[in-house]
Amino acid sequence: MRDDDIYERDADGQRKKLSDRGDYTVVLYVEPVEKNQAALGYDIGSDPTRRAALDRARDTGRIVATAPITLVQERGTQLAILFLRPVYINAVRPETEGARRKSIKGYAVGVYRVGDILDAAIREVGSVQTHIGLYDQTDGPGRQIPMYRSSSPGVNGMRTPNAKLGSPRGLVVNKVVNVAGRVWVVNIYPAAPLITPVERFSPCAFFVAVVALTALLYGYLVARRSRSIIIELEVNHRTRELADEVAERKSVEAALRKSERTYAKLTEMAPIGILIYRDRRLENANLADVWAPNLVLLDLNLPTMTGHEVLKHLKEDETLRRIPVIVLSSSAAAEDVELSYDLSVNSYVQKPIDMPGFVEVAKSIAVFWLTMAKLPELAR
Repeated sequence: MRDDDIYERDADGQRKKLSDRGDYTVVLYVEPVEKNQAALGYDIGSDPTRRAALDRARDTGRIVATAPITLVQERGTQLAILFLRPVYINAVRPETEGARRKSIKGYAVGVYRVGDILDAAIREVGSVQTHIGLYDQTDGPGRQIPMYRSSSPGVNGMRTPNAKLGSPRGLVVNKVVNVAGRVWVVNIYPAAPLITPVERFSPCAFFVAVVALTALLYGYLVARRSRSIIIELEVNHRTRELADEVAERKSVEAALRKSERTYAKLTEMAPIGILIYRDRRLENANLADVWAPNLVLLDLNLPTMTGHEVLKHLKEDETLRRIPVIVLSSSAAAEDVELSYDLSVNSYVQKPIDMPGFVEVAKSIAVFWLTMAKLPELAR
């Protein structure tokens, strides 16, 4: 919906651009669309009558009815009632009025044309010489708003709610009904001056019909409310599932941290020397509490990092740099030899390609470094 599609109405009911206000309550969805197209884009908050009901529904968190209004899509003179149910963020009604004002997201609206509903109810009863009137007197008995006047045959015009009839009995039935925060008054009285025994029951029949219609209307609203509750329950269920997933993830993370602590403790307590590299960097080293290496034999061809990189890390580490390192490599390249000595290697030995020769070289290294050479004492 474009900004140009949103509008309000002037005092003559003509469409005009929105005036400058703090908030707007715009009709974004309507069903059925065909007969109600004119309502789309209408800012119902621009009308004082609708605005009062919107604010009351928002502040109370309950379903609220408007005073009688004329719909923007109305082509005749029939009045209508809007039933407004507030919808809050996360579908949860806040506890306080201030919180409800901050959390309001929109409204679900039921639209009811009073004449259509009561005409249908009267047709179900059949042809009777009786009038029915429906009035909104929320603002007091002296400020009644006519909502509906039937046109039963035999009477010209409509009497006022408190008018005395020309009937000898002057039979009038008045009933006050509270509907979604509004006070309605139902008047039922005969249309003919003479009342037959059968017709005496007609006002009661109409009264029962109106009460039944009101009950049906409430039933419809309750059904809609039940659907909203189901949606809220589904949202709460999904929220609990997400909370369970977060809790499970935290549990896994805690187990991982415990595993890492256990791994670190095992590394520290291991009786053998361990060098741990990660991302081509020396991450941890353990020379063991009961044994430390006297000699390191280092090949230059390693799977994840070069022997020169390992040599550099060993010689830069305060704990490891005094351990003699012998490069045992098949490479005789001058750059490999020179770089090794630049990195403070203790000796560079070319590795024989045959097994007997390799064994002899290994023996010679062991004899010199482990029996003849004097090695430093490593800190325990």
